[in-house]
Amino acid sequence: MPHIVVATSLTHDRDPAVERAAEVSRAMGADLRLLHVLPDLLPGFVAEPRQRKAQGRLLHWTRRLARETGHHVSYKVGRGDVARRIVRESEDLDAVLTVIGHTQVRRRAPRLFGTTAARSLQEARGAVLIVRSDLQCRAYRKAVIAYDGVIGEDRLLTYLPHLAPQATLHPYALPAKGRAQPATRRVAAHVTAMRRAIDADLLVIGMPNDETMNPFRFRRLPASLTVTPECDTLIVPQDACADLPEAPATLRMVRTAV
Repeated sequence: MPHIVVATSLTHDRDPAVERAAEVSRAMGADLRLLHVLPDLLPGFVAEPRQRKAQGRLLHWTRRLARETGHHVSYKVGRGDVARRIVRESEDLDAVLTVIGHTQVRRRAPRLFGTTAARSLQEARGAVLIVRSDLQCRAYRKAVIAYDGVIGEDRLLTYLPHLAPQATLHPYALPAKGRAQPATRRVAAHVTAMRRAIDADLLVIGMPNDETMNPFRFRRLPASLTVTPECDTLIVPQDACADLPEAPATLRMVRTAV
């Protein structure tokens, strides 16, 4: 049975990341693991009551989501480096998808608060979905799929029938290697401009290995688009080898002029 891991900060009564993960769990027929991580720096007299409170809340969510999805739902409260614990939990369960909530904050705070998702991407071996926590969990309408010669369009499309079965898909081939290679920030700006023009609510990007020869160092591209994401963002690393079940959804492809 495939697993989905969703990391939650427990700052919302109904966390959009948890609700999104539950939807995908239902569509994929996957078991769901709720994860809350307490930072290592918290002293014991602060961490212990927080842990008890988190366990009580996660137990309530687990029972509700098990009824709603019809699948097994479990939870865990851990301590340590948040990003590394999320990656470790996903690896232990061999999760096909990891869902991480992202809260938009003001000014310089995104560099600090927004690094959990970005740092998780640096070590993740499976697909990671970053969910904007300030947006309602609705069915995706439009998705931009940014792919290159290393991770092709077909690889990214395998997740979409479960994640966005009703969305119109707009594939976008990133520029091929050549002498006039735009900087990573320019590629990211172009992808962002396309997302805004299409008004997409989902962005899908492939992420090659560090050792992969690539003109733009695409590992930097996802990071630049996920520290302060404008919409939900799915990142699929090159090493992701998820064995996803078949889905009956029919995807609508629109070839966008670039």
